[in-house]
Amino acid sequence: MIQVTDFSAYQPANGARTAVTIGNFDGCHLGHQELIEATKNYGQRFAATSTAITFSPRPEAFFRSMASEALLFTEDQKTRGLGELGIEQQLVQRFDLAFSRVTHHEFYRRYLREQLAAAALVVGDNFHFGHKRMGDASFLRQCTAADGLALTIGDAVQFRGQSISSTRIRTVLREDGDVVTAALMLGRPYVLEGLVEQGDQLGRRIDFPTANLGEVKQLLPKYGVYAGYVWLEASLGSAERPAITTRPANVQPAVFNIGVRPTLARPDSAARIEAHLLTGEFGPDALYGLHAGYYLAHRLRGEQAFADLTALRRQISMDCEQARQLLGVST
Repeated sequence: MIQVTDFSAYQPANGARTAVTIGNFDGCHLGHQELIEATKNYGQRFAATSTAITFSPRPEAFFRSMASEALLFTEDQKTRGLGELGIEQQLVQRFDLAFSRVTHHEFYRRYLREQLAAAALVVGDNFHFGHKRMGDASFLRQCTAADGLALTIGDAVQFRGQSISSTRIRTVLREDGDVVTAALMLGRPYVLEGLVEQGDQLGRRIDFPTANLGEVKQLLPKYGVYAGYVWLEASLGSAERPAITTRPANVQPAVFNIGVRPTLARPDSAARIEAHLLTGEFGPDALYGLHAGYYLAHRLRGEQAFADLTALRRQISMDCEQARQLLGVST
């Protein structure tokens, strides 16, 4: 997939047209996937390049000074996710004070019609754009009808009587750790991604070695213990990365602990993300530095403080047995 930063850097081929969808696409959930599918269909129909316009930071985060917020996707993951779903081109527009003052008329005429030569537009039913969010579905219907553009205003995808949204998914993960419900709205398990780094090797001392995931910049679910799967790159420094919009086949079942480890005399000040692999044989230092994806499938329990390491070890053993049953792993 081609990625372009800012409209100012966009250089279309002569006569090239686009089929455009616009949004934040955090997580590329089931609602996003319907918009993307409609965009791809328009691309085929009009021989146009399927294009997703996203913003960095997202407008709400800019106006509320939330630029450092943790989301379902990093910018890199969003790009990869859109590519996995079949989008041919992503335009990432920097959202700053100057761009926030672009009117809806200017955005439509200058960027969509003139620069992108849009043949079709696909947006969600609550889509607003332009200065003070003056542009909406009604405005787009008028403009596209006058200009002969195809337009799809997608209805929100419903789940248990409410619309699926990135905000809703972030809430169920952050407040409840409900990775099952999140997966049903995402259309795949929630995945945390980073590099395996060396920890204090406490897991080895209690016979449950762990692979600690570092450099995670995504939203973490509510602290606790989870069951799921680990994807590991085949060799250190390779270009391969875990799939974002589906769970790959080459994964290992695992138990995850996400939290500050309150059993220790001095609990961690920052959350750790640790995985104990239930199958496979690995050398004691074999995983350090590898790129990994942790796919969270079930929440087993909340984070607890235990009287001593013996009690902790006993509980981890029970967690592993529960995980094996849920994941269908033979002992």
